[in-house]
Amino acid sequence: LYMGANVTGQYEDANLVVQPLPYGPRKVVVRGGYNGRYLPSGHLLYVHGGSVLAVPFDLDRLVVAGHAVPVIASGSTVAGGGAQFAVSAHGTLVYAPGQTGLNAVPIDWMDRDGKTRPLRTMPANWSSPSFSSAGRRLAFDSNESGQAGVWGADWQRAMASRLTRRP
Repeated sequence: LYMGANVTGQYEDANLVVQPLPYGPRKVVVRGGYNGRYLPSGHLLYVHGGSVLAVPFDLDRLVVAGHAVPVIASGSTVAGGGAQFAVSAHGTLVYAPGQTGLNAVPIDWMDRDGKTRPLRTMPANWSSPSFSSAGRRLAFDSNESGQAGVWGADWQRAMASRLTRRP
């Protein structure tokens, strides 16, 4: 699954494309979406119009199998076609609410009932969240006080700590 865009920076007009590896034919599955992710629940998650949407997806036929619904209104988009959200294999969603940029934005944990709580001890300038395979920890990049590095967060304790430092 990848994003295909004709014009750099115009991601609202981009498409989500699937291509079986290694040499299968390309197929557009969502028009007007970007930053697509396939979830183990059988859904595609993607960004359009500043919101994160979910749509059922038939993995065997490689087709959308229903209508898209908003998961996060006023989503979590950033310049360059990115989006600040991640979903664990167990269905836990974490995201930065609203448009992100250079301002400090907390990471909010959302449970299956839609209840959210912010991550404590959070660095200000973060990006690229990714869940561990077990879904208990979250890794993300941060440039806290000019010190780039990777941070790890434990969602049960809602705490984050620096894992690495980059020069």
